Amino acid sequence: MKLGLCIFIWICKIMKHEKEINQLLKDLFYDEWMSDLDYNNLIDEVMKELKTSKQQLSDDIETGIENGHSVETQFKLVKTMLRMIV
Repeated sequence: MKLGLCIFIWICKIMKHEKEINQLLKDLFYDEWMSDLDYNNLIDEVMKELKTSKQQLSDDIETGIENGHSVETQFKLVKTMLRMIV
Protein backbone atom coordinates (compact mmCIF):
# COMPACT_ATOMS: atom_id res chain seq x y z
CA MET A 1 0.00 0.00 0.00
CA LYS A 2 1.36 3.41 -0.85
CA LEU A 3 2.31 5.76 1.98
CA GLY A 4 -0.15 8.47 0.90
CA LEU A 5 -3.08 6.06 1.03
CA CYS A 6 -1.97 4.76 4.44
CA ILE A 7 -1.84 8.30 5.81
CA PHE A 8 -5.27 9.06 4.33
CA ILE A 9 -6.79 5.98 5.98
CA TRP A 10 -5.15 6.86 9.31
CA ILE A 11 -6.46 10.45 9.15
CA CYS A 12 -9.98 9.21 8.43
CA LYS A 13 -9.93 7.11 11.63
CA ILE A 14 -9.24 10.13 13.84
CA MET A 15 -12.16 10.64 16.18
CA LYS A 16 -14.50 13.23 14.77
CA HIS A 17 -16.20 13.84 18.11
CA GLU A 18 -13.27 13.48 20.50
CA LYS A 19 -13.73 16.85 22.22
CA GLU A 20 -17.45 16.29 22.78
CA ILE A 21 -16.98 12.71 24.00
CA ASN A 22 -14.27 13.79 26.44
CA GLN A 23 -16.53 16.54 27.81
CA LEU A 24 -19.47 14.16 28.13
CA LEU A 25 -17.38 11.63 30.04
CA LYS A 26 -15.98 14.35 32.26
CA ASP A 27 -19.47 15.64 33.03
CA LEU A 28 -20.62 12.14 33.97
CA PHE A 29 -17.62 10.75 35.82
CA TYR A 30 -15.22 13.43 37.02
CA ASP A 31 -15.20 14.43 40.67
CA GLU A 32 -13.17 17.19 42.30
CA TRP A 33 -11.10 14.83 44.44
CA MET A 34 -9.78 12.96 41.38
CA SER A 35 -6.30 13.46 40.03
CA ASP A 36 -5.85 13.22 36.28
CA LEU A 37 -4.50 9.72 36.78
CA ASP A 38 -7.54 8.69 38.85
CA TYR A 39 -9.90 10.06 36.24
CA ASN A 40 -8.08 8.44 33.31
CA ASN A 41 -8.00 5.10 35.12
CA LEU A 42 -11.73 5.35 35.80
CA ILE A 43 -12.50 6.12 32.15
CA ASP A 44 -10.30 3.20 31.05
CA GLU A 45 -12.21 0.88 33.38
CA VAL A 46 -15.60 2.19 32.23
CA MET A 47 -14.64 1.61 28.59
CA LYS A 48 -13.41 -1.92 29.42
CA GLU A 49 -16.62 -2.73 31.30
CA LEU A 50 -18.72 -1.46 28.41
CA LYS A 51 -16.52 -3.30 25.90
CA THR A 52 -16.16 -0.14 23.87
CA SER A 53 -13.79 2.76 23.34
CA LYS A 54 -13.94 6.48 22.72
CA GLN A 55 -13.20 5.72 19.06
CA GLN A 56 -16.15 3.32 18.90
CA LEU A 57 -18.44 5.88 20.55
CA SER A 58 -17.33 8.45 17.99
CA ASP A 59 -17.88 6.00 15.12
CA ASP A 60 -21.34 5.08 16.44
CA ILE A 61 -22.28 8.76 16.74
CA GLU A 62 -21.11 9.31 13.19
CA THR A 63 -23.22 6.36 11.99
CA GLY A 64 -26.27 7.89 13.66
CA ILE A 65 -25.57 11.21 11.97
CA GLU A 66 -25.24 9.45 8.61
CA ASN A 67 -28.64 7.87 9.30
CA GLY A 68 -30.24 11.30 9.69
CA HIS A 69 -30.03 11.91 13.44
CA SER A 70 -28.58 15.14 14.80
CA VAL A 71 -25.33 15.34 16.76
CA GLU A 72 -27.33 16.60 19.74
CA THR A 73 -29.66 13.61 19.61
CA GLN A 74 -26.72 11.22 19.39
CA PHE A 75 -25.07 12.72 22.46
CA LYS A 76 -28.33 12.66 24.41
CA LEU A 77 -28.64 8.95 23.65
CA VAL A 78 -25.04 8.20 24.62
CA LYS A 79 -25.41 10.19 27.86
CA THR A 80 -28.64 8.37 28.72
CA MET A 81 -27.07 5.01 27.94
CA LEU A 82 -24.00 5.70 30.07
CA ARG A 83 -26.12 6.87 33.00
CA MET A 84 -28.24 3.71 32.85
CA ILE A 85 -25.31 1.32 32.57
CA VAL A 86 -22.88 2.82 35.04
